[in-house]
Amino acid sequence: MRLRGETVVASAGRLLAVGAGEMHCGAAADLRAGWSYRILYVAPAPLAEAGTRGAGRPRALTPLRCGPPPPLCMNTAGRPWVPESGDRPMRYMSRMNTTVVSLDEIKKRFEAANEAQMFGWFTDQLGYIQERAEKKQKPTELHLAKGPIHLDTLKPNSPWILVIDGDLDVSGDIDLSTQPYDMSLFVVFGNVRARNFRYSGSACCFVSKSLELSGGCFGDHGDESAELHCAKLTARVLVLDGHTGVNAAELDTVVFASEGWGLPRHFTNNDNAADFFVVDVLTDDGIHEEEVWNLMTSGRDPFLPGAYEKLRARVVDGKARQKPQ
Repeated sequence: MRLRGETVVASAGRLLAVGAGEMHCGAAADLRAGWSYRILYVAPAPLAEAGTRGAGRPRALTPLRCGPPPPLCMNTAGRPWVPESGDRPMRYMSRMNTTVVSLDEIKKRFEAANEAQMFGWFTDQLGYIQERAEKKQKPTELHLAKGPIHLDTLKPNSPWILVIDGDLDVSGDIDLSTQPYDMSLFVVFGNVRARNFRYSGSACCFVSKSLELSGGCFGDHGDESAELHCAKLTARVLVLDGHTGVNAAELDTVVFASEGWGLPRHFTNNDNAADFFVVDVLTDDGIHEEEVWNLMTSGRDPFLPGAYEKLRARVVDGKARQKPQ
């Protein structure tokens, strides 16, 4: 688990305590093996009271006996873990010419963009990628492309490490979805413009300037490490599942996200999804983010007539979380 800028490794039967609203994410210690875990949600008040009687707030508590694990190893999306078969080549659009470079070359780009702190984030993610590559006896390649770059679509096969030095303009959609725990890195030193943008699974994304979308921004399966950092996000709608957040200095969009991420939400727990969305994307307790993505990438509107305008008119704080300090 990555928490408070550190990596905590927990063995089977261990109990980890995470503060309410505290951003975190996790992955299997052995990325090839998959994992499972159980969550117990406790009201903050009794925990705070208990903490005053102890020696401070603990990070790792005494082992907790939870009984035998499930018979089938599951990933955090509830899907059976399927071992990888064969190698998937790192493949980009034919119109994007990339060069394999050293880490020092990437570091220079971060320094030139005054993003030394985010270089630390980059090397952390790179370490996980290298560990997995070593187990598969495959080299880790850092691909650098020089912008401005213009593409019709962008949908690389994971795993990938793609750094773009300059603006990226995509007339269609950017789909940065990975296979389970296929940690991948997408970095742009400049602006990104596209119709729809998705970061899913283990896609770790950083845009040094603005991410400008005419459609929607979608994030899901953040418990497999999917994350997005950008200076400003402009989109028609931001749709995040309960495991995924976004780090942006400024948001200009209608936000659908879980309360715990601290984002300014236009759609809240008091709203009924059936009052705003077409029936194709509804579930028993809300909306299906995947179906919203499918509708918007096909050019269809997921909102009922007049519903989007009602949400957009709501007054919320337009400033979101800053990048982690």
